[in-house]
Amino acid sequence: MGIEELIDALARSEKRALKSQLVRLMVHVLKWKEQPEQRTRSWSASIGNTREEIADIQEETPSLNRAAIKQIWDKCFQTAKRAAEGEMDQKVALRTLTWKDVFEAVYDVD
Repeated sequence: MGIEELIDALARSEKRALKSQLVRLMVHVLKWKEQPEQRTRSWSASIGNTREEIADIQEETPSLNRAAIKQIWDKCFQTAKRAAEGEMDQKVALRTLTWKDVFEAVYDVD
């Protein structure tokens, strides 16, 4: 494998990791919004940890910036919605999540 192929393979790997973490983050935000009575500190911690994982991926691969995330947003949301519905055993009423919902809102248990 040549150096260019190796770099391409690493970039694809990082993009898959970003997608996976974005879906994970969206699932937790959806569950937080859809099941307020179920909120726990572990959900809050997971949201924070996943945001940090995404920031780490972006630091390692600067091309996976906000614009790159926006390109995969809708597909990741649909995947997250299906996953959240499966985990909650109920339909998700939300039709979308905003950037603020996913990356900026504070999710603390009272």
